[in-house]
Amino acid sequence: MAKLQLRPLSVGETLDATFSIYKDRFKTMVTIVAVVLVPIGILSAIINASLVSDVESNLETGLLDFGGSIAAASIVSVLAWIAQMLATAGVVKAVAGEYLGGSVTWQAALDAARQRLGALLLGSFLIALGVGIGFIFFIIPGLILLVSWALAIPAMVIEGVSATDGIKRSWSLVSGRRWPILGVFVVLYIVILIFSLILTGILTGVTFLAGTLASGLVGIIPQLLVAPLLSIAITVVYFDQRVRKEGFDLELLAGQIGSSIVHPPADPGIQTGFDTPAPESDSNPPPEAGDAWPPANE
Repeated sequence: MAKLQLRPLSVGETLDATFSIYKDRFKTMVTIVAVVLVPIGILSAIINASLVSDVESNLETGLLDFGGSIAAASIVSVLAWIAQMLATAGVVKAVAGEYLGGSVTWQAALDAARQRLGALLLGSFLIALGVGIGFIFFIIPGLILLVSWALAIPAMVIEGVSATDGIKRSWSLVSGRRWPILGVFVVLYIVILIFSLILTGILTGVTFLAGTLASGLVGIIPQLLVAPLLSIAITVVYFDQRVRKEGFDLELLAGQIGSSIVHPPADPGIQTGFDTPAPESDSNPPPEAGDAWPPANE
């Protein structure tokens, strides 16, 4: 793929970098998402079909018994949350590999995500709680928190920090750049929404007569295609903020230059360091006051 630009990016350049990474690493990104989301999607489709069957059966018998289906749906919701965190973190890890100088396989990306799963779940819960409260009382504070904490997952995955430290780290990185970052996410959300609606409409029309289960299974496809985009975008923004605030581009360049320097072997004829011998003392000490110089030959 084209070399990533380690310099401050405009909103348009950030979106362009997002779609470029998506296009160049499409197979890896979609595989990461598919491995964890497809099994959950299949299970969810089966449960939804079962729930529809229960409703029809209850209407016929007059009994209202949805306990089993609701419990199963609740379990699937928790599993879907876990799968979403793994998929997001896996894509973040894969994109980070592009910035740090090496491609990351989908297996390695998901393994790295798995190792950070505890922090990711706690962090996402705290973020959802804070943003939810912000939206309930005042919409603007919720929006500010949503943008301010948007880089918490990249911080937790790439830097290995805890959930609370990841949230603090995100706040620090985003500070002073909330509106441009919000612009990136708004434009990307509109693109994803339009694409999802078009694709879902097409697939729904194709599977209309196939039944609830088939429709649910086909409905996984739009999610697989659009899910990586937001994860790629937050990673691009994360590195952009590090370039702006911490000189990450200079730091990485210095590391690359330092690792490529080949130090020549020392000349055996030259003494260096602590092995340098002390200068020999003069056999004739300096004269005392009143003595003649040079000393007379004895």
